[in-house]
Amino acid sequence: MSAPAEPTTLRARLRWPTLGNLGASSLLLVVLSGIVLALHYDPGVGAYDSVARIEQVVPLGWFVRRFHHWAAQLLLIGAVAHLASILWRRRDGRFKAWRWTKAVLLLPLVVLGCFTGFVLRGSAQGLDAATVAMGLAASVPGLGDVLARSLFRPEPREAALLLPYLHHLATVTAGLLYLTSEHLGRLRRSPAALGWTALLLAVLALAIGVPTGHAPDAAPEAVRGPWFFVGIQLILRWLPPLLAGVLLPLAALALVWAIPVAGARARPVLIGAAAAAAAIYAGLSLWGWFA
Repeated sequence: MSAPAEPTTLRARLRWPTLGNLGASSLLLVVLSGIVLALHYDPGVGAYDSVARIEQVVPLGWFVRRFHHWAAQLLLIGAVAHLASILWRRRDGRFKAWRWTKAVLLLPLVVLGCFTGFVLRGSAQGLDAATVAMGLAASVPGLGDVLARSLFRPEPREAALLLPYLHHLATVTAGLLYLTSEHLGRLRRSPAALGWTALLLAVLALAIGVPTGHAPDAAPEAVRGPWFFVGIQLILRWLPPLLAGVLLPLAALALVWAIPVAGARARPVLIGAAAAAAAIYAGLSLWGWFA
């Protein structure tokens, strides 16, 4: 009687991954591909040249770099989608506080990882984005100078990318592995999720290139940060750095975190406010990208 159940079990193991497994697989593949890239990357004054060497000289370096990039983007998109799916599945308000907190904390940590990855290109765009981030950190009263110098030090030039490199390699990776440890453990029961994710990323890597940007000593007409940072760059034209780059993002994060805590009547209002804020930021990002 147990024989017919085998095909069902096999189909279940080979099915398309859930959002949690997709994110965990993306993280694991980001880490593995990042280790390969780190063997050829120079975080010193030759960062931009080392990226070009990975693209042009290292065997299959272009593929590994693209794979790493798209795995990081998939992880970021997956983190946002995972939050939305939790809110949808837990419409009755039955949230586990610590699990929800970990899911919310995952988002800024993934953003930091993607942002430092953009900076580590060593391009004019990357260094400019680092300078903007340093200015935002410096705008925090009292702690600004300490925060700024803990993220990026433009001088001396040969060590300018060392701190972003260490955060990208150690701080962000350790935090992400901790916050996703439960989902990473589930991958052992769903190995096909890793295979499907790797296949998707391989297709993206083969189909879509990842630019290296302008040389660090170039002066491009328009310097644009990563796609998820463009909205903040646009808001900075109208609002002071502390409000645009620190207080508003923190308020948005606090709003999302507070949704499960709110009562049954207030919860739909908070969800609507979070959705509206996300839509507005997406619109600003598109405006800033194509302007």
